[in-house]
Amino acid sequence: MEAPTITEISRGSDSQRVLLFVRGYLSEGPRGRCRDREWLTVARRSGWRGDIYQFRWDASESAAIVARALWAMTRFRGDWKLIAAGTVASTVHHWLSVRRCAEETGKQYFVPYVERHFKGREVTVVAHSAGARLVFSGLLHAQEICKPVSDVIFLGAAVSRGHRKDWATVVSRINGVLLNLYNPYDWILTILYRLGQLTTRDACGRYPILLEHPKIHNYDVSRIVGKALSNHESYHEALPVAFSALKKAETGVGTELSSNPLEIE
Repeated sequence: MEAPTITEISRGSDSQRVLLFVRGYLSEGPRGRCRDREWLTVARRSGWRGDIYQFRWDASESAAIVARALWAMTRFRGDWKLIAAGTVASTVHHWLSVRRCAEETGKQYFVPYVERHFKGREVTVVAHSAGARLVFSGLLHAQEICKPVSDVIFLGAAVSRGHRKDWATVVSRINGVLLNLYNPYDWILTILYRLGQLTTRDACGRYPILLEHPKIHNYDVSRIVGKALSNHESYHEALPVAFSALKKAETGVGTELSSNPLEIE
């Protein structure tokens, strides 16, 4: 497991406020770098005026999935059932490896890195997919509140929606609120997450977090992210809704749980 890095990707007009992206599964490599620009563009268009950083970790890249498909085609020449089964099995194994990496990286590095890099500044964390699992693990294992972290936004998070005690611990480690933006039609979480966990239980990236807590707010963004097979990569389109919801949560207006994203735009 490689040590993560924190990189500044855009300087804003308000240096005291920081937006920290923690991207998720397959966010590395050339395609992931291209997606980075999309996330940055949407954040700026949504009105974020502070600095923007990225917490980079070994989240792997889409080429790894292609390599596994090619391996299966070579290993099981002509037998398409075995090729399909081999591709699925190797992809699930890859997902599990990235998931474990996220948990360990979060546990070892997330809070110490954030406290060292952003001392005296106000950080809003935007974590997607397995990146949310990294942040969850980091906050869960923190011994006290992470002083720089104000708010946390989870997008399509690969984290169990249960384990109420763990969620209570996590939100006790931040100064502000935790927004969970979910999509019931997320294909990655529907298939890979369930197969990897060997469970029928859902991730909070598909349904609301079960713990009712004044710091936790759930929002259904399915009408924005959509139902396409590639929708797990489209959560950046919901950032305007996330920032709008964050403002309302901070002011105490419209903080009730919502299942309709149009209510908070």
